[in-house]
Amino acid sequence: MTRVFASIGEFAWGVLTYFVVPVILFENVSTKKSIKRSGSVIKKTWGEAFFGSIGMGLYFLLYGLIGLVFPLVGYLLFGTTGLIIGLVAFAVYAIVLAVIYSAAGGVLTAALYRYARTGDLYPDYPSDMIQPVAHTQGHERRY
Repeated sequence: MTRVFASIGEFAWGVLTYFVVPVILFENVSTKKSIKRSGSVIKKTWGEAFFGSIGMGLYFLLYGLIGLVFPLVGYLLFGTTGLIIGLVAFAVYAIVLAVIYSAAGGVLTAALYRYARTGDLYPDYPSDMIQPVAHTQGHERRY
């Protein structure tokens, strides 16, 4: 039961602090104030943040599963040696994918933060990643 409460607490903390970095960077406030501000921003964009993160996570999960082809093909073509080479290739692929995922997550967070503050997205940001959710949340768009 303690693990359940700990998991709920970790999840709540993760949600509350989702926008802490953009708040600190763009508003130049203290850590304590940035946590409060992050909480108020997440209230405005919870749907966009949730569905944007889920959508991005699904894309990267798909790409990760595609990477499992490396060891399989290596084994089928070259046996055990090919399997080892395929596993190494998959490990490198997974690391690169993790770095790209992390950077994409930062971009998504910054775009959502800007959207919450101004109602607008960055000019080059694909609006279809956020727009369908925003319309269901009752937000108006200004492009």
